[in-house]
Amino acid sequence: MSDTRALAHARGAMKIAEVALAVVCLVVYRHYKLSFGGTDSAAADRYIVGIVTFGGMLLVSGPLLLAYIRSPAGIVNYYTPFLEVIYNIIGFVLFLTVGGLVLEHYKGHLKPLTGNEPGVALGAICLINSVIYLIDASLAIKQGLE
Repeated sequence: MSDTRALAHARGAMKIAEVALAVVCLVVYRHYKLSFGGTDSAAADRYIVGIVTFGGMLLVSGPLLLAYIRSPAGIVNYYTPFLEVIYNIIGFVLFLTVGGLVLEHYKGHLKPLTGNEPGVALGAICLINSVIYLIDASLAIKQGLE
């Protein structure tokens, strides 16, 4: 049985936001054919880090969101959050890094009506998602101490 009451908790809302923002990042990146910056081999490294961040955190946060929904009493009521804290800290670091890479690449390109605004928006969305992962980690730590 599904229990969507777990989504009403702060932690459930955080998971929804993390998944939604990761999907938005991936869609914006692909739709506008953006770059993570760098030249030659650095560009390849930045690309790998960026795509792994978007896809990898979707593969982590998506199943955690499903676990919240599928657990009978709401998983937030009876589990130990140690592993989720690790995932959230990794998500924080990865999205912070990718947001910085994107903003660093597009910072000089933001001039009125140049069409590079999506790059800055992508960097900002990544930074916002990193903050959400950090808040989620702190809430998981707090829950683990209770």
